[in-house]
Amino acid sequence: MKDSAAGIASSMASMRELEIFSASDARFSSLGAPVKILASFVFILCVVSFGVYDLGVMLFFVFPAALWFVVKPPARIFFNRLLIVLPFVVFTGISNLIFDNSVVELPFGFQTRGGAVSFFTILCKAVLCVGAALFLVLTTPINAIAGGLRRFKLPCVLVLQTVLTLRYLEVMLDEARRMHCAYSLRAPNLSGIRISDWHKIVARLFLRSLDRAENIYSAMLCRGFCARKTMDFYKTKESFAEIAALLCFVFACVFLRAAGWIFKGAAW
Repeated sequence: MKDSAAGIASSMASMRELEIFSASDARFSSLGAPVKILASFVFILCVVSFGVYDLGVMLFFVFPAALWFVVKPPARIFFNRLLIVLPFVVFTGISNLIFDNSVVELPFGFQTRGGAVSFFTILCKAVLCVGAALFLVLTTPINAIAGGLRRFKLPCVLVLQTVLTLRYLEVMLDEARRMHCAYSLRAPNLSGIRISDWHKIVARLFLRSLDRAENIYSAMLCRGFCARKTMDFYKTKESFAEIAALLCFVFACVFLRAAGWIFKGAAW
């Protein structure tokens, strides 16, 4: 029981840790959220444009290395979230490793199986894309991200749904912690929740979370909450320096993508 309670508390602390770190980061706080969102989108678009046998994707590790040196996030925050995605990526890569028996030529005349190259390329793409999303979250508060999405004319309902979903996840975890505590007090000798009780626990958790979320939303409406005004409050206009920095970043991404093509042409 104590391990489960510790896991729930750890999940809540992890969600808060991301928001606290993004709010306390001063190196990128002056940079507008729309600029960071668009830069992340361009970076991910360039990364996924590489083919399954294209090792030029390794050139894009220059940006995460530079950002890691500047932002200096706690390694635990970064790798814990990366480990959530890696099992799916490894499973996909292993399937390529088994079924792809084609021969691929590497630089300096080396040859290897296409499955090994595609496995490594997929792994690099996953690390780069997840890393870009994590750096965006680590350097930008969720409200600023919402304002940046509104700057790109995304529907207010969609942006509000995303923000409130993240907020209500914490509410659900808090309800799960309360229910777990109550269950452990009524069954102190059990090491965990009985399988026969799981369907009752899940159903009750859903109903209690829904009821609490409705109460929170009613309280928000009583205080004059307006979705459009709230989301638009965080909208910011880009300065000339921000636009210039974004253009330089896009140029650097295009340059590295072109260098990937040159690298591939020279190697193969």
